[in-house]
Amino acid sequence: MPLAADLPGVTAPEPGSPVVTTDGLGGWLRGLSGCPQVTDTVVLECRSARHDGQAERPTWFFCEADAAHGVARVRCVPCGQARGLLDSDAHWTYPPMHACPGCAQSMVEVAVGVHAEPDRAVTWAVVAVRCVACGRVDGMTALHVPRLPLEEVLATL
Repeated sequence: MPLAADLPGVTAPEPGSPVVTTDGLGGWLRGLSGCPQVTDTVVLECRSARHDGQAERPTWFFCEADAAHGVARVRCVPCGQARGLLDSDAHWTYPPMHACPGCAQSMVEVAVGVHAEPDRAVTWAVVAVRCVACGRVDGMTALHVPRLPLEEVLATL
């Protein structure tokens, strides 16, 4: 199955495959082929101070992404705070908001998979979403990363 973001040569795991059903977004990201191996994954949470003191931070977002330009932005459903992923704001192209191809829902959980070299420098990242209504997982975009330290990349997500 091609990646929904039309990344040349990248293939996603089949829906319902064991890697997807048992490990969700992380399994889907690690199951990609034809691209750098995903070594670390993170499910995004809203970092807004509005959620300080809450037992859990929100994980539902609206997502905009442009695979041709490697940019992505998420907007927290409960508070509305938007943020570009990595340097996306500097290259923003105003893509449309994602809507699930399966059910048209716009609210998603977002995960980012990164490829870190043996020296822990990140050179590539990929963004995936899981529809909160039907559970469909789709790839959104890949982000090229200029050899940033893994800890720095994970802290900005």
